[in-house]
Amino acid sequence: MLSAIARSADANVIPATAILLQHANVTAPRTAYVPFTQSGASTDIGQLIGVSPTEVALRMLPRVDGPTATSIDWFGTSLERRFVEANVRRMSFAAVQAAPYARSVWMIKPLRYCPEKFDLLQSNCPSCGKLLGWTRSLGVSTCEHCEQPLLGFARKLPIARRAAYRDIAALVDMDDERRKNSAALLPCPFRDWRHGDIFAAVVELGALAHNADRASCRDLWRKLAAGDFSSLGDKGIFQGWDLLKGWPTAIDELLSKIIDTRRSSGNLRQVLGPIGRFCYSKSKTPLCYLVEERVGVILRELNLPLKVYSRSRALCSERTNSIAMWDAMREFNVSDKLLKRLSAGGDCLLEKSVGETGVHLFDRARLQTAVELGFVDKGYP
Repeated sequence: MLSAIARSADANVIPATAILLQHANVTAPRTAYVPFTQSGASTDIGQLIGVSPTEVALRMLPRVDGPTATSIDWFGTSLERRFVEANVRRMSFAAVQAAPYARSVWMIKPLRYCPEKFDLLQSNCPSCGKLLGWTRSLGVSTCEHCEQPLLGFARKLPIARRAAYRDIAALVDMDDERRKNSAALLPCPFRDWRHGDIFAAVVELGALAHNADRASCRDLWRKLAAGDFSSLGDKGIFQGWDLLKGWPTAIDELLSKIIDTRRSSGNLRQVLGPIGRFCYSKSKTPLCYLVEERVGVILRELNLPLKVYSRSRALCSERTNSIAMWDAMREFNVSDKLLKRLSAGGDCLLEKSVGETGVHLFDRARLQTAVELGFVDKGYP
């Protein structure tokens, strides 16, 4: 939509897109906001720029469920607004030289490359270095500041990654068939999700995988929620896609690695680290429930002696593989002195008590075997 407005202004020798829009009685704080706020003016805009009002309406991006909603109607699928760049013109100079119009997929901030030419998207003029926008108009392929053509070399995406990148970008393509074909590459239940939710899952899991080794993740999710996707790097988007395609084996391996590395960190929230984003979030997404379920599985497999405070049903499942010392005294009819002695030299202790409120946690099966082979025969109470 913005590309069509800019090209029309240039063709009519109008120096600013806002001046052009005034002829359609459209006023917006910035031209970049027109697709998000001016759906009702589709007919007037279409008549002004010589495009079918139906086509204009299809390219509008109104918010879903009202002006305060966090998602927009992205060509027929719901997509979180934080993923879409409005003010800055992100471009593939090679693609514009081949066909002088801006592609909608370039607005998707987590996508750093053009899925058509596979070059790194640019937001600054290669001649003057100034940020490209939509306020002044000299067409799409010319810088509005120095009036030089937008030409130059940009880093290319490695060939080995291009097929996967094309599939990822197709999730947010204008064409619904391309979105469906991309979703069909994924296992259930993802293939049945809304395409915007699938893309969000790719981004969220990619951020988790790419930052799995970070000691502190306090700012990671806050920046993502604000639309800053720099933490994805070049690899994150591919890691997220691979996690979805390899579900649940791939996510189980990642969760096991993160949790096992942090198992001595303290309580559950500290052990989960970046995974906690999916377990303690106030607004649950479809992905959160799936990740919670896998976390519950991994905690049981790793036999971690953690007190679970999460409200998640998946994480609050009863633990049958561990037993606290005081419960063991009653169940196996042994004294605390002997259990402490066993914990000092045996391999059935999972976690040693720390401080006055700490508690010894034992592997239930191994403790039961040790009691049956050792203590009972010696006649201990």
